[in-house]
Amino acid sequence: MGVFHEMSAVDPLRFTHAFIVLDETTAMEPWPTGARLVGLAKFATSPVAYVWLPDLDDKDRDRLVAAALALDGTPYRVRDMGALLMWRLGRRGVRTVRTVTDRRYLTPGQFVAETYRRAAVPMFDDPHGITIGDLTALIVAVEQWHQRVPTPDVSRGGAAS
Repeated sequence: MGVFHEMSAVDPLRFTHAFIVLDETTAMEPWPTGARLVGLAKFATSPVAYVWLPDLDDKDRDRLVAAALALDGTPYRVRDMGALLMWRLGRRGVRTVRTVTDRRYLTPGQFVAETYRRAAVPMFDDPHGITIGDLTALIVAVEQWHQRVPTPDVSRGGAAS
């Protein structure tokens, strides 16, 4: 998994986006118009962290890749982001619950959690109301997650090393 973060002096762990790394060169990125395959080179000059669970075996990784690929084209809307806010505030009316639990639309945090759920790799008990902040909290709190933050190599025009 990869997570973007804003460079912030106030909160350096403030991630704003997430995606699933499929292999050494490709990721599945959630996007409002639909999740899409992208080259990891897209993130070479972005402040990005790569995190993973080292205890996963090849079967787990294959299931994660298959689950992410199965979600290709899954969009999200502004309404979904608003419903997540209401969910987080504890305002879980019928419309909010219906929107947040609708797996036809997955915000980036939900996309990652749903990918892990479909692959039967434990991450969250309930992937519905997951935000980027929840992913960040999990990465920081659970020691099993390993992290690598590439540094820009200015000699190669800013490409990550």
